[in-house]
Amino acid sequence: MSKPQCYGRFQYGPLAAERDCFECAFINSCTEKATEAKMAIGTTENTAVHIPEVVMHPLYPVFRAAIEQAMYGKGERHGGAVTPFLEQPWTHYAKMHGRGFLTGQAAKKLEEAASLRTGEAFKQEMLGAIVYAAMAILQETNPPQD
Repeated sequence: MSKPQCYGRFQYGPLAAERDCFECAFINSCTEKATEAKMAIGTTENTAVHIPEVVMHPLYPVFRAAIEQAMYGKGERHGGAVTPFLEQPWTHYAKMHGRGFLTGQAAKKLEEAASLRTGEAFKQEMLGAIVYAAMAILQETNPPQD
């Protein structure tokens, strides 16, 4: 079975479909990962698979950095890339306190970034706010089951 065609920004000649995606958010299996991503946000829309447009968008590196922070930065101590994201501690707190916990954390991060931080510290707080806002979206579209 051959790999699906990657529509990432960096294609390397005629064998590109057999190589890993380098600037594609959906490493190795674009179609499968895109389906998983669409299921996670509760949509069947085809928006998540317009890879060339997504990768070329100016916001792409920001959102990618937010995901990387959740996996390898501050988020690493809460499970990072080892524990599945939807099984990490944040889901417990969202279930216990509702969406307000996540939006409150995002607001706190924004306030800290705006008032106390500059440079890299500012960027890291802002990425944290993006991650908490995304968690709130996930919690809203896939509410925890009792």
